[in-house]
Amino acid sequence: RTLLIDTAERLGIPVPPVGETTTSRLAGLLDPGLEAQNPVDAWGTGHAAEDVFAGCLQALADDPAIGIVAFSVDLTSEEDLDNAYGPAVLDAAANIDKPIAVLANVSSTVDPDQAAMIRKGGVPVLQGTETGLRAIGHLIAKAERDVLPARAARLTVPVEVRGRAPMDILDAYGIAFTATRTVKDLDGAVAAAEDIGYPVVVKTTAGDHKTEVDGIRLGLRDGAGVEEAYRDLSSRLGPEVTVSEQIPAAVELALGMVNDPHFGPLVVLAAGGTLVELLRDRVALLPPVDGPRAARALGRLSISGLLSGSRGSPSVDLGSLTDLIVKFSEFVHDYGPELEAVDLNPVIAGPERSVAVDVLVRWRT
Repeated sequence: RTLLIDTAERLGIPVPPVGETTTSRLAGLLDPGLEAQNPVDAWGTGHAAEDVFAGCLQALADDPAIGIVAFSVDLTSEEDLDNAYGPAVLDAAANIDKPIAVLANVSSTVDPDQAAMIRKGGVPVLQGTETGLRAIGHLIAKAERDVLPARAARLTVPVEVRGRAPMDILDAYGIAFTATRTVKDLDGAVAAAEDIGYPVVVKTTAGDHKTEVDGIRLGLRDGAGVEEAYRDLSSRLGPEVTVSEQIPAAVELALGMVNDPHFGPLVVLAAGGTLVELLRDRVALLPPVDGPRAARALGRLSISGLLSGSRGSPSVDLGSLTDLIVKFSEFVHDYGPELEAVDLNPVIAGPERSVAVDVLVRWRT
């Protein structure tokens, strides 16, 4: 039971608490000492095992908080009482109008005869705790996609986007960026910094991974700092740089797009900044994404706890963050088939707003 709970939490699959009515029904079925909660550990003395299992499955299925019922057992044939599993789940399934499946914890020990009998009765047998829970997670995700509101096949953007600067392209979709100027000489860099307001960041435009070429200078507070940064970067990496406002430290995320050969364009939400490839903390979504789906995806990231604040840091404005994800997904939905890759990294999620700092857009040739 503990393994099931821990694995479900790691995979982002909800195990909802049950109501008082369900708790009362379970308590009437279980042996003394067994807790009436979800998940239910129904194995006690083994007395009337088939009736206890079927009754618990039915009680859970009748609870409005539960959408899918899983009978999690080691489907072996080592003991006589194990033979109660199949009849119990089929008896319950005949009266349950929600999805129900057997979740066999260790696939290598599944008794093929019992599994065949259960499947013949119309109940799936999912083999392996993690793979079975992932299958249940996919069923939940499918239900969420089915209720998405209908929308136009393509958004109308003000002008043709091909050939435009990446920030201008996404600005057409309402995605917020840090105030940024692109310049090609020292005087332009200093003037841009004065116009934006200190502190600023100066960053080379050369290469996709600017940290790997030491191409970023942060927290520059005056013209002298900008001049020193520009001279260094231009001498090593070329004259073109961007000058941007310095955003206060906050939670860093990344938004990207990949073209999957089977599913087409996908939005990838991940932990951002320099940790994006180290942590490999990411969720893939089919665009377009609405606000509730964006919020659920954020909750599936390992860094999701940071969004609500930690160790005195303020919580993130989830409204602005989910709105940014939604708008990015609309761009991917509209232009995904024409794109090789898109990368917004980092997206800085703060207590008042969420803004993209850097963007890469590659069109298919």
